[in-house]
Amino acid sequence: MNTTTASVPSSTAPLHDLLYERFIAPCANKTESRLGIELEFPLIDLAGRPEAADVPYRLMQVLIDEQGFVPYEHDRQGRLTGVEHPTALDRVVFEYSVHMVEFSLAPCHSLLDASARFSGYLAALNRFLAAHGWVISGFGLHPHFDHLDTSPIDIAHYAMLRRFLAMRQDRTAFHHLDFFAVANASQVHVDCKPERMVRVVNLLSKLDCVMPLLFANSPQRYRDAAADDYVCVRDHYYQASTIGLNPGSIGPYARPFDSLEELLDGVAQAALWYIKDAEGRYIYFSPRPLHGYLSHDSIDGFRVHADGSTEPVRFAPHPDHLVYLKSFKHVTLSRYHTIEVRGICQQPVAGAFAPAAFIAGCLAELERCESILAHLFTHGSNTAWRLLATQDRLRSVLPVAALREAALALVACAQAGLARRGLGEAVLLGDLAERADTLLCPALQGRQRLRDGLSLDELIVANAVL
Repeated sequence: MNTTTASVPSSTAPLHDLLYERFIAPCANKTESRLGIELEFPLIDLAGRPEAADVPYRLMQVLIDEQGFVPYEHDRQGRLTGVEHPTALDRVVFEYSVHMVEFSLAPCHSLLDASARFSGYLAALNRFLAAHGWVISGFGLHPHFDHLDTSPIDIAHYAMLRRFLAMRQDRTAFHHLDFFAVANASQVHVDCKPERMVRVVNLLSKLDCVMPLLFANSPQRYRDAAADDYVCVRDHYYQASTIGLNPGSIGPYARPFDSLEELLDGVAQAALWYIKDAEGRYIYFSPRPLHGYLSHDSIDGFRVHADGSTEPVRFAPHPDHLVYLKSFKHVTLSRYHTIEVRGICQQPVAGAFAPAAFIAGCLAELERCESILAHLFTHGSNTAWRLLATQDRLRSVLPVAALREAALALVACAQAGLARRGLGEAVLLGDLAERADTLLCPALQGRQRLRDGLSLDELIVANAVL
């Protein structure tokens, strides 16, 4: 391979020190009362046309005209792809494709305040979309995922990402080159002090095994629901992608940690897979776990130029590259100096804030929540339990009565924790107690409604109701 070469000085700084300074030290003064919310939703043409036409590109202007947003991001053709509110600091952007809209809500003390802002934004957007036969609705997998034009928006980062995702050659049934365009998540960022970090990560990692019982909303298919064995297929898309070549970058942490040192070991299992050169150009490469990254004298990759062309390049790893670490673990430390929870499917719109409220409530009753989970999962790894949950198979290995009891206890725990927070946020849990009692997550509820004769379009409209 003919390559250009860039060399930079190496460093002997211990990796744990670098990770501590990046992810943990900045959390020393956290109040632990704030949460950040990122909500990804499918943008759906009710006519089912694969091409997006021009309707999505007119969407951001609605928020400028009606909600006081200002331009934040454009693609390389000058089209508006993201806006920001100048005082609330909320952002609304296309995430990878125009078929997905992300609402990134600024860190908040009150989930009710964030929910009210979100509702205003979404109502304005859906009023505009309704006039054109489109809607933003609540699904963890785009209902038209199997016949969309899922090519990314014309932004340098997504052009690089798509090339990276195309590197994997051993493609399984779940391989989808543009799965980022169709898999919609509900992500929560939690403030946490260093002295509580291990305990909180352990709890959230164990809670991740239960989340699909209440929140799974990405079935494998919609049109042939009777043949579907999955309720949370997003996990399998990640596993089958180039990202999944490094298991340390995806899924839950398998075992609890006993110390910050062990937690940092877990973080170091995630892979670096891109950097930028001195001119700001992306270089992507096969995933390299962070724990061994700096030991390489050089790494071969591909530099992406402004015109979209690529060239082979050889570069020397450097500690400064740590800023490009992007983990897709379901629970991990983030560059925002938070604990990020990212393994949750997007919910029907009316319940969009239920995952964040559930997490906030459980953390406010941490010891009680730990006890419930310890009695439910007495053996096995988080990885194994989560895999069963994505296929709705927990009930095949655990007594249904025990699952129901634990799910109801966790919802009650969240309600008590939200009452402790004293902000009236328990209302955001919505129908979670009913889901726990029936063990019917949104994916199973939707599947049943389709079997009962509801059309897919009718389900889409129902899931869009605020």
